[in-house]
Amino acid sequence: MKKLSKSMFIGSDDMAASKKNITESCFAHFHEFCEIEYVLNGSGKCTLNGQDFEMEKGMLFFMTPVDFHTVKGADATVINIMFSSEMTTQKNLLPFTNLVAPKAIETTLENCGFIETVLKEIVKNKNNPQFCSALIDVLLLKLTERLNVVTQDKEYNHSQKMTFYII
Repeated sequence: MKKLSKSMFIGSDDMAASKKNITESCFAHFHEFCEIEYVLNGSGKCTLNGQDFEMEKGMLFFMTPVDFHTVKGADATVINIMFSSEMTTQKNLLPFTNLVAPKAIETTLENCGFIETVLKEIVKNKNNPQFCSALIDVLLLKLTERLNVVTQDKEYNHSQKMTFYII
């Protein structure tokens, strides 16, 4: 397994953001920054910390520096945000770094639209780090809010439209 450095992807900035097509597999790796990958369309298989997940429209994957992952057989369009932990407050990042096991969380179509809009704004404004930092904080707060609802109430509707995995 290979560790990918911040300088390989983010450079001297604290973040990188893009909409991209994934059409190849990637080797198992982890990195010294956080990564959000939101599937706009397509399919593939993502393995996170040894657990396999099918990639499909509306899925969000959140990886911290302690998580390893790989993608296989993908043909998907994604929004990819890579950022250093300095781009957000530790308070907002802490709920995700403390998770011991993968959690699958489903959210409403309304939240799916909100999350997609925030991610598109980050891509559009990637040269404005202060604005993107605020958007990342808003996104993490929204995901934490959903995480708290699911962990407090174990029963949730599997037929809802978006699933995201937080590792």
